[in-house]
Amino acid sequence: MRKTILLVLTLLAFAFNAQAMTGDVNNDGEVNISDVNTLIDQILSGNTTAEGDVNADGEVNISDVNALINIILGGGTPVQPITPKEIALDFSDLTEPSESIPDDEDAPTYGDYVENTSWATTVRITFDGDTAIVTGNPSTVLVSVVGAHVTVTSAAKHVRYNVTGTTADGSIKFYSERKFQLRLDSVDITNPHGAAINNQCGKSLYLVLNQGTVNTLRDGEEYAMVEGEDQKAALFSEGQILVSGKGRLDI
Repeated sequence: MRKTILLVLTLLAFAFNAQAMTGDVNNDGEVNISDVNTLIDQILSGNTTAEGDVNADGEVNISDVNALINIILGGGTPVQPITPKEIALDFSDLTEPSESIPDDEDAPTYGDYVENTSWATTVRITFDGDTAIVTGNPSTVLVSVVGAHVTVTSAAKHVRYNVTGTTADGSIKFYSERKFQLRLDSVDITNPHGAAINNQCGKSLYLVLNQGTVNTLRDGEEYAMVEGEDQKAALFSEGQILVSGKGRLDI
């Protein structure tokens, strides 16, 4: 639905009458030598007005005379008053064009699509408060769990990690020699000591947000750093992150 909102933008030129042009000291609708004479008279008499503050520094003095002369000689441009404008805002639903997934392996973007990889292995990680449960991990994937902090070490190809659940003190860290898929399904992960998701792999991370889900990642203010490693923000990856899916990610 379209709504028309009248935005009244009133700029107070130098904090005084917005309807006057800058430099129109005598308020006659023009900026010329008469305004210079009026401004000098104000300064000499001490009876200054807001219109005399041409350079908008909060004072009326010889600097304003110089600024006014500069405007008259063409070195500056008088500020015209702002009139209200009508702006039509479009609140209709956004319809995105359908995306075509390349099927040509030689296409430059072929490898950017998670759909173009056959994910042979699935590891499931479920957070439940101060614990994490890992199932389905094969012998080629080493997973260690301390509380709700999960560390994955893998040299296997085509591994998909399905993650769900909530924790206020947990994280997932990946050490992988291959690209992998990380699928989030309504997760809420807070790591008070660093990144909620920390990928130390320089390969591609395919981050998939399950349809209709809201996924939240939070990091802490003070990080527990590991020598030789970097981590920044709630979601960190040494490799590129390729995001897909029809869910939402809040960081």
